[in-house]
Amino acid sequence: MPVIIQAGVADKALFELEKDERDEAGGAVISLNVDGRPLRLRLNFKAAARCDFQEVAAMIPQRICEFRKHAARFDERVEPVRAKVEARIDRTGHGMRLVSFGMEPLDVRQAFHWCEQRLEAQIEMLDHTLAPEIVSLPSYTYRRFAAGIAHLQPVQRRRAAMAKRLAEKDAVLEVDTLTEALIAHLGQTLPAIAAQVLRTRGSIGVAVPDVAARAGSAGQFHFSNADGRLVVSGYISPAGPRVFLYGNSLTIDEGIDEDLLSDLKGKALSAFITHPASDKARIATSRVSGDKRTTRVNLRTRRRMIGLGEIDAAA
Repeated sequence: MPVIIQAGVADKALFELEKDERDEAGGAVISLNVDGRPLRLRLNFKAAARCDFQEVAAMIPQRICEFRKHAARFDERVEPVRAKVEARIDRTGHGMRLVSFGMEPLDVRQAFHWCEQRLEAQIEMLDHTLAPEIVSLPSYTYRRFAAGIAHLQPVQRRRAAMAKRLAEKDAVLEVDTLTEALIAHLGQTLPAIAAQVLRTRGSIGVAVPDVAARAGSAGQFHFSNADGRLVVSGYISPAGPRVFLYGNSLTIDEGIDEDLLSDLKGKALSAFITHPASDKARIATSRVSGDKRTTRVNLRTRRRMIGLGEIDAAA
């Protein structure tokens, strides 16, 4: 790949090469320094494989020539939008930060048009583990960027508020009573599960004793970090009708009589499902799907913070 770029950059302009995260085939983004301005080109490996080496190399100086010719007009278009986007994020972003703003990577096979080139905002915000991440927001106009930012704001607000609460309590995660009871039922300890989740930053699976061998994947519970909460998912009842639990929500593979559900509102989950942990949650709301094939039940539980000291003491 660098050989192709060097062959196509006659003036030996500096370039950087990075993986194209949006290309599942493993493409690359080439960042070229053209008269002090960044020109970002996307190269799809599958498309490149169908082209002659010299043909691919020749595309790069073409894009450089087009970019250099219209760079000033492109800057005039970009700067007002960038200023408005940054002001919008600073004003209502709840801790979001504009990292960079400019052109979205352009497919090397497409001509550069200063007025048609899509723009891209790189925004730092909190991810589902409350760690910083960079989110790419592509669009053409400030109005569309504003809509994208408005979509991100409630997510960032929720995560920033949770991060603040955890920091104030010197805690690492929030957990509810149902999740704690399920962990105990699985023969595990809360600090050990929490530590694994924090370490992997993903989901960990724990087999249900004497069930996994019969039920396959339905015999496992998975624990993950969802915006600072230790969340459990899995089949709390793997057989007829199956009942799937995610966090504080149950999905039942059957349309339950609405009068029965109404009578159960406010009662312990154990009045509806037999499970050693079902007395740790109460039924809050329920809804039967329009096709009467599934039922959604939302639960109410008590929550608490898992302190850092709790994790350290079990290490």
